[in-house]
Amino acid sequence: LLENSTASCAESTTTKGEWKALLIASAGVRCRCEMGFLFFMQVINGVEVDASKVKLTVQISSEHDELRKLVQGSRLDGIPTPPTQDILDQMLEALAAWNHLEPLLHFASEPHSSLPSGHLARTVRLREDFEHRMDSVLHLIEKAQ
Repeated sequence: LLENSTASCAESTTTKGEWKALLIASAGVRCRCEMGFLFFMQVINGVEVDASKVKLTVQISSEHDELRKLVQGSRLDGIPTPPTQDILDQMLEALAAWNHLEPLLHFASEPHSSLPSGHLARTVRLREDFEHRMDSVLHLIEKAQ
């Protein structure tokens, strides 16, 4: 019933193409967060508010979906599941950071007269935290290839 195998648990079967797809998808998530924050800042500063709110809403939804694909993998999009535990752990931390940031961005896309005091500062801190975690993901992927 048991099969002897020389394969190690740490041995990765991830192909070069899969590593590339994972790196591109991760970098895309990182860049789209910057775009979402740009739309957030446009709303805050009264620049093309209606259009920026729509773009921000779409960006938030897209970002959440893309993060889920990174964590779970997506055969349809050619994104492998995270090949190492370290990469998965960092992706989960990035997802947790996004889950804290997302409601603050979403709040800005809703109709109201003004944001609560401290909203901008908190959003900036959470955005920096998310981007730092995504930078760690990218670093681990580059290192592991």
